[in-house]
Amino acid sequence: MVVGIAFNIAIATSQVLSEIPEKHQILFRSFGLSPGAMIRDYTIPRLMETLLPTVRFSLSTAMAVVIVSELLGSQIGLGYLIQTARSTFSMHVIFLAVIMLGILNAIADFALTRLWTRSVYWR
Repeated sequence: MVVGIAFNIAIATSQVLSEIPEKHQILFRSFGLSPGAMIRDYTIPRLMETLLPTVRFSLSTAMAVVIVSELLGSQIGLGYLIQTARSTFSMHVIFLAVIMLGILNAIADFALTRLWTRSVYWR
């Protein structure tokens, strides 16, 4: 699961860090603040503020990676339930499992956005 989302978050983080305006860096240097203070007081809050869409997309991707791995070779879980229902042509079980996956993803997304609004309180 980590492999499925790490590249996405790493690229987004790199893009956000490369877009830090030069005037903000000059401001921190002119006040004589250390590079650690810039990271603590400016860079990390900026990352937290701008990475929410990427993290939400990565959460959905992680859920999909888990389901695919369950479909490929597990003995329990929703993926296994879908696989056995597919072999017995139980469409209602497949639809129920897909609806449950949607509900689980919606709950995880809601929890992530609530956590994000509490963490990024200045937004």
